[in-house]
Amino acid sequence: MPVKETVVWNLIIKKCLDCGDLDMGERLFHEMPMRVIAAWNAMIHGALNQHRRNDEALVPFKQLVGYGVQGTPNTYSCVITACASALGLGLGARIDGHVIKLN
Repeated sequence: MPVKETVVWNLIIKKCLDCGDLDMGERLFHEMPMRVIAAWNAMIHGALNQHRRNDEALVPFKQLVGYGVQGTPNTYSCVITACASALGLGLGARIDGHVIKLN
């Protein structure tokens, strides 16, 4: 996928999330030909920070890991916040261990 096209997809998804339309953001995310880390982060961040859906913020992260995509510091920050908010402390500890292994 050309870089310009990827940027446009990410901007549209982020705008949907900023406007409160998590469902449309998810739909576009799943239609995206190639998901880059910025799109994954937008979905995690959108579910967590804009909609307080802590449990839903963990779904894209689990998919990201399942696909073998490496997160960024922003990814892990959002996910650990979601774990703390959702009382997913065991998962938060495993994610912390994963981050330590990456470094």
